Amino acid sequence: MTNLTEQKQKSNEIRKAGDFEGALLIYRNLWKETEDKFDGAGLLHCLRKLKLFDEAIIFADELIAEHPDFDWCRNEVIWTYLSGNLNKLGDGEPLEKVVQTAQKIMNLNPDGLAAKMVIFEVLKSAKASNDWKIVNEWVVKIDPKSLSTEPIDR
Repeated sequence: MTNLTEQKQKSNEIRKAGDFEGALLIYRNLWKETEDKFDGAGLLHCLRKLKLFDEAIIFADELIAEHPDFDWCRNEVIWTYLSGNLNKLGDGEPLEKVVQTAQKIMNLNPDGLAAKMVIFEVLKSAKASNDWKIVNEWVVKIDPKSLSTEPIDR
């Protein structure tokens, strides 16, 4: 590949085709060379999809500090924190740690599914701890419009 435009196009195509390992190699080189926010978001996407969370979380912290208003970046950071931090907490984790981790994600204003997943993790942990104050504080964060009105088959 000769120029940056071709590399960017190729990495994007490979990522969209689901070859995250192939795209990761190109994104790593692009990020080193350009530090472009699109390359950074693509790199983080690949790290997350490959479950390379040790690296992804550190990179997410760096990326969100540099590009807090870039939606793709923000969404990748949200999903990285959700998958690599919040979902990794075990049932025995202190409620305080769950709430702290969840609040870090909520501060990024996740929408839709991500917000619901964060809220329900806190509710599950708070319920298990019989902390009804926390349940009450977090249940009101659920957007009623986001809940399905379809009947549930039992």
